[in-house]
Amino acid sequence: MPGVPSSAAVRGLSGDGQYAVGSSSGSAWRWSPSGGYQTLPSPLGVTAATRANFDGSVIVGFANHPQGGAAAAYWSGGQWTNIDDIAGSLRSSTAYGVNPAGDVIVGYASTTQSGQMAFRWTAATGMVPIGAPDVGSIALGVSGDGASVVGRYSAPGGLRAFYWTQELGMVDLRSHLISLGATGLEGWTLQEVTGISADGRVLVGNAFNPQGLGEGFVAVIPAPASALLLLSIPLITCRRR
Repeated sequence: MPGVPSSAAVRGLSGDGQYAVGSSSGSAWRWSPSGGYQTLPSPLGVTAATRANFDGSVIVGFANHPQGGAAAAYWSGGQWTNIDDIAGSLRSSTAYGVNPAGDVIVGYASTTQSGQMAFRWTAATGMVPIGAPDVGSIALGVSGDGASVVGRYSAPGGLRAFYWTQELGMVDLRSHLISLGATGLEGWTLQEVTGISADGRVLVGNAFNPQGLGEGFVAVIPAPASALLLLSIPLITCRRR
């Protein structure tokens, strides 16, 4: 990408493919073929960009907080807005996902209880924890309507993938898929979900296969109206990394 420093790390791409975002030397940046390289500074100092919404108008990550520390934030209209308002947060939080419209943001906040707690944010609700307070978790993706959130959580045996909705709460993805009728998951460890489709039904992430080798996976959650038709079809496929 012309004009981007060699030290820059690319972290995300807008849904329309026009903007790449990332960080370099303590500053977030946005790049497009038409606008070139643009830094996204904050008056308070350090910023970092991790993801962009569909048209690149909203970029999430973290920025220095007025009360100290670095906190989850979003950039829009030329300025950063901090969103870390979880009581007990240590002002160490990061946003890792944003829906296409840019009005639902997910990520994690460090807390005294769990170390890291997944959150879901909207302007109406503020930053709401979606995991158990004593279980470390990080949200990495959100569906188009903001109703489904995915990521990873800490379990006794290591990292595990989670799936969250308001109705279900945070559930273990592997167990949830099996409850929907998925087969062929014996010996598999689903570690994390790193992406989710706009309709909330297709999930991608990382796993260990029965031989202990790392592989990527694609999981499909059936639509309610067609669930009975899909139960005999594997809901998850895995591809070697």
